[in-house]
Amino acid sequence: EITLSVKAWVLETSNYSVVTDAYSVTNEVKLTKSPVNFLTFNRVVSENKVENGEVNYEVSKNDRLIAVIGVKIESENYRLDNGRLIASGVVTATALLEVNGEYKTVEVNSPIELSALISGNEYKNPTLSVCDYSIRLTQSGLAYSFIGKLSALDFSRDNVTVITGVELLDEKQINDSAISVYYAQNGETVWDACKVLGVSLDEILKYNENLPEVFSGSERIVIYR
Repeated sequence: EITLSVKAWVLETSNYSVVTDAYSVTNEVKLTKSPVNFLTFNRVVSENKVENGEVNYEVSKNDRLIAVIGVKIESENYRLDNGRLIASGVVTATALLEVNGEYKTVEVNSPIELSALISGNEYKNPTLSVCDYSIRLTQSGLAYSFIGKLSALDFSRDNVTVITGVELLDEKQINDSAISVYYAQNGETVWDACKVLGVSLDEILKYNENLPEVFSGSERIVIYR
């Protein structure tokens, strides 16, 4: 019987699992290993940023704001700076006004800059977005307000050694009357103890209750053979 250890990665929308270790309770095992490179993606989203401002526009008391009929982002630019993804652009909104009984469109331009912390030094699919855009008439012009957000895929490169082949060798020689004691090291897991002692997880849990997932270095594991 061969037991395999599997590690999983999430690459964008797909899940990938690879075998990273293997052992047998009854036999010695020969492993064939190969290096593999993985690209692991993480969704990066900035905090919402509220932008407020005003543009000069000659307003009369009879002017009336009808609606905001369009919002777009132009001149987008993205760059990395000290572990942060910096995005900038110009938000252009088109407002429909009623001026002296006639309808008129006016463009309102406002700069925007956002940043988000990334874990690697590579990214893809950056996007600047705007929501909750509003305009109101003031005595001196058009006041605007909106919420900006930056999102992107941040990715890192992971190198891992995977098992590409497992060969069973001679049977292990086990003394049925022996008692094995293993002193766990800080950061090791029950899986590490299984490999060292050459037993299954069920066998360890049979004689050792309430073991943590990761050892602190003070644990002693006893196996009665």
